Amino acid sequence: MKTAYKTLFLTALISGINLACQPSGSLVISASETGESAPGYGGCGEVDGPASNLDQDCDGAAAWEDCDDLDPFLNLNDLDNDGASTCDGDCDDSNYRLNNWDSDGDGFTTCDSDCDDEDATRAPEDLDGDGFTSCENDCNDNDDALFPIDSDGDGVNDSCGWQLAAGKTHTCGLKNDGNVSCWGDDYKGQATPPDTRFVQISAGEHHNCGVTESGTVSCWGSNKKRRASPPEGLFQSVTSGMLHSCGIRLDGRAECWGSNTYGQSDSPKDQFVTLSAGSFHTCGLKEDGAVLCWGNNYYAQSEAPEGSFQGIGTGWGNSCGLKSNGQIECWGSDGWNQTTEPTGSFATLSSGLMFSCALKSNGEVICWGHDDGVVTEPQSDRYISIAAGYNHVCGVDLSGDVRCWGENMHGQATAP
Repeated sequence: MKTAYKTLFLTALISGINLACQPSGSLVISASETGESAPGYGGCGEVDGPASNLDQDCDGAAAWEDCDDLDPFLNLNDLDNDGASTCDGDCDDSNYRLNNWDSDGDGFTTCDSDCDDEDATRAPEDLDGDGFTSCENDCNDNDDALFPIDSDGDGVNDSCGWQLAAGKTHTCGLKNDGNVSCWGDDYKGQATPPDTRFVQISAGEHHNCGVTESGTVSCWGSNKKRRASPPEGLFQSVTSGMLHSCGIRLDGRAECWGSNTYGQSDSPKDQFVTLSAGSFHTCGLKEDGAVLCWGNNYYAQSEAPEGSFQGIGTGWGNSCGLKSNGQIECWGSDGWNQTTEPTGSFATLSSGLMFSCALKSNGEVICWGHDDGVVTEPQSDRYISIAAGYNHVCGVDLSGDVRCWGENMHGQATAP
């Protein structure tokens, strides 16, 4: 309807035809070379005065108070009291948050549905075609599996925010655009990621490995024991331990590289969905929910219990698993209570050197084990995800910001 009116008014303007309205509001078109109104017509809304004052577009405003008096959608009335009228580009003049200002210089205005017009990275773009835009907090807008949906009703959006990986004295985060940012100790180059885009990353003692967009693995940092020298070929995911790394091939097989002093790189021929590399041992989660571990077993950290699990975490002499019912079960060394697991139901799990942390379904973080300012650090905020390092933890809060706590001697807990 709006387009039809605009076409009609434009035609009238070009041809010199005068538009008027019947008292009923219906349009009357009559030729007039002088610009006078039709005989006996006083204009819509009984606007008095010469023809130049007539309300020719029937929008309730005379020519002297209407920006062009040819388009009924444009007039000087500031209905929402935002200091702008439709003549000033106010897009509808009924919502004071919507105007024609591009405050952040991203080429979009609030009239174009720019979500707040203050953040240039949040324009109304649906790059992945999932029906959600950046204005609707689509956390990545490149992956249609990531959008602001709360599948389990816990008040926490699924899969949004940074993907974090914490090492010994450094931390890395995978951003939504595929770029990696690291902070903390860079003595071995572990905080200087390569200029490439990743889909998943992991952090070890002084090195990191990640799966690139092409499916190959790229590592950086210390290459002692060749822990940062991945084999060629394509991988689904990768995990980094103290002196070794492991990845899952496209067919589900595990392949490891680096130190093999304790057999931690002698991966079995089974198929896995998740791997976790500890200090000197590795554990894998199979498709049927069973956990299989290999490597050092001095503290029985490689003797996984029976049962069905959905997540695993490995440390120095300890391992923990998130069972299918949401409960935590740990095994191995308990010298620092690192295998004295908490009770309750949890959503995710991450293990550090001699401690572990788990995320509850409401976003609350619970940690247990060796206390080096990690376990006792008060955490009143809720988180979307967490990553445990040697003696520090970082998490993504509900606003998408990274917050860290614990040991910070090298700035590993000072998030950007």
